Amino acid sequence: TILVGVCISLPIAIFFYFDQNFSSLLSQSPDLRLRKGSYYNSSFLWIGVFNAVGPLFGMPFVTGSLPHSPQMVLALTRDDDGSPQLEGGAQEPRRGGGPPPVCENRVAPFLVYLLIFASYVVAAGRNVIGAIPVSAADAVLIVVGLEGIFATRLWQRLAVLVTTDEEWMTGEGNDDPSATRLYVLLQLLVLGCGWGLNFTPFALAFPFVIAGLVPIHAYVLPILFTPEQFIALEGKREESGTSDAEEEKFWRCYMSMEEENDEASAKKAGHNRREPLIRVAA
Repeated sequence: TILVGVCISLPIAIFFYFDQNFSSLLSQSPDLRLRKGSYYNSSFLWIGVFNAVGPLFGMPFVTGSLPHSPQMVLALTRDDDGSPQLEGGAQEPRRGGGPPPVCENRVAPFLVYLLIFASYVVAAGRNVIGAIPVSAADAVLIVVGLEGIFATRLWQRLAVLVTTDEEWMTGEGNDDPSATRLYVLLQLLVLGCGWGLNFTPFALAFPFVIAGLVPIHAYVLPILFTPEQFIALEGKREESGTSDAEEEKFWRCYMSMEEENDEASAKKAGHNRREPLIRVAA
């Protein structure tokens, strides 16, 4: 029925929304050194058009997580710029210095999607797809997943769970060990909830766990962590590319929410306490 179709499509729509935005944010982070600027709305618009029109003709749903992925950007990053090789295979310093360039073009993802399209419309392509063992496809997904996990801060911070506070502070970790430990456990809890749903009859509901990250980030984290811990755990401004104005806006929103919570608590206690908004210099 139509109602069943709507119920099934709702988590899929939520997944596509977050998947497209997450992949765009991750693939266009400053540390990947893209030079042609960032774009979000236009690519999201085309995803909506493709998924609104394509399935009417029997085409599968598509996402931008292939071209919009750190793995794709890293694959298009040049290891060298033609500098001569030194003895032992080492590369001479880059001409002019700076980070390695990224081949930013539409050719690579176009060829990938062209081959995917050919596998559907060409009989030989369908036969090849049918001959690929399921275990091989699973292995590819496992490798891609592991490669993505190893690049996350969660993987880098797992050591805090088995490291003493002194060792963590004197090592590469410079965050508050207690706060980092709590943050990692919270991440693992959310990850376990999403992964665990795959083994239940409610596997299709895992996008709701992803959507739950929004209220957790907005309301739960400010309760569990101080502003300084929150900023340190979320990443420094230089790493995230956040400007002074954006950071000040964040601080104002954060402190405004804290102020509202304090006033609500005071009113419940019979006090109408009003304090000026705390201003934090950027």
